[in-house]
Amino acid sequence: MLWAVELMEKGLNPARHIKGGDAVLDEGRGVATDTSGARSFEADAERERTLDRLEARTEALRFSLRARRASARFELWRHDLRETRETWFRLVDPDGQDPTLEGS
Repeated sequence: MLWAVELMEKGLNPARHIKGGDAVLDEGRGVATDTSGARSFEADAERERTLDRLEARTEALRFSLRARRASARFELWRHDLRETRETWFRLVDPDGQDPTLEGS
């Protein structure tokens, strides 16, 4: 934090001299605050929203498959459902495997 005081004494804004933007100068107190935790929280929230969207898409595709088996789009929906599920599982457990069998 001494570096921030030294920069302020020279009339410079310490927030402009931070690499990667991991800290922000609180102008009211003149101290640097770590914002990497906030970024992590935002990334986690975005991941949860993505998972929710994928779950909703999966349910919609399952409904389409059940309701319209005779549709010309049946195979397309089935393929899309498979890809959506694979994406969901990759996000949930990047090192894991889809526990269900391919044909289900």
